[in-house]
Amino acid sequence: MLAWCLRFVALLALVVLTWNPDGRSFVHWVTDLEDGITATKAFVAVVFTIAWVVAFVSSWKSLGVIPTGLLAALVGTGLWALADWTGATISARGISYLVLVAIAFVLATAISWREARGALSRRFRGSEEDAA
Repeated sequence: MLAWCLRFVALLALVVLTWNPDGRSFVHWVTDLEDGITATKAFVAVVFTIAWVVAFVSSWKSLGVIPTGLLAALVGTGLWALADWTGATISARGISYLVLVAIAFVLATAISWREARGALSRRFRGSEEDAA
């Protein structure tokens, strides 16, 4: 559980630092053409690209493309249903942050799936051996 939490925090930082509705993010900084394209912007762009590629490739290798998409659909529709059931009125900014948290949740869960599956397999295999 600690490993998942650490992954979630790291991915949430990546997601929120990449773009957020407050206007203080990598995307906002890079698209501000007042300074032009600088070596620093190019370097940080490469760092963010590497981080995103690692996140996507790791999640897809661990869970797969279709299950990752299904997990994203489950989380998205779950948030929608929760808002619908509670009658909550959420601002566009609030929805943006919910989506960012959901993206980090999906990626952290997908990346951690292989470990979780192995732990569940060992747990159930152990209980079957005890019963025999």
